[in-house]
Order: sequence, then structure tokens, then C-alpha cells
Amino acid sequence: KLLEHLTGLTTFSKPANTYLALFTVAPTSDSGVGAVEVTTSGTDYVRQQISWDAASEALGQITNLADIIFPTATADYGIVRAIGIYTAASAGSFLWYGPLSDFQQVDSGDVFKMTAGSLVLALD
Repeated sequence: KLLEHLTGLTTFSKPANTYLALFTVAPTSDSGVGAVEVTTSGTDYVRQQISWDAASEALGQITNLADIIFPTATADYGIVRAIGIYTAASAGSFLWYGPLSDFQQVDSGDVFKMTAGSLVLALD
């Protein structure tokens, strides 16, 4: 969508908010196909809203302004291998994804957290 917007093929409305999703299986395409998001059934998992810092033009990137803290897992999530960004807390449009540099096993009683500045989106 971004490339189509930049080249005048379509318009792209800014999302009101963006939400972080956790994947046990990473997407196999830029459209999110193949992704397996942590189940919401019995886990207390829910996507978390992201607060963004101002983009760095010099670095061509943007980072999260505040910690992103998921609720305490009430059942195992499994191994979180990738993250995704959506326009809504459920459903919504898929915007971005990337693998985690260190996979994280999330068991019942664990809290998944990304500290401020650790979520980095960059354009080359």
C-alpha cells in the first residue's frame, strides 16, 4: 500500500492506532498469509496498542516510545517467533511484520514485553 500511495496509484489513510501482534509462525508474505497469531482462547492474549516516537529521518526508522506489555498469560502461548502490526486490536489491516531476533517461549504466568525503543521499523 505504501508504494502504491507514493506512486499515486491509491490513497492510504493513516490508521487511528496501531497494535502489536505475536506470531508463533511468521507470515510467508507481505500480506500476512501463513501467520499464526497467538490464540486468544484461554490465554488472555490480546494485541497491544503501540505508542510511537517521532521518526528519525537520518536513520530512516521509527521506534516504540513506551514499553509494550502483554497481559499475564493464563495458558501457554508457545514459542513467539515473529511480530506483526495491525490497525485494530482484532481483525484490522495487516501493516508490517518481522522475526524476533530471539524467539521467546511464553508459558502460563509469563508476561511478554518489548521495552521502549526495542521495536524498530525501518525503510531502506
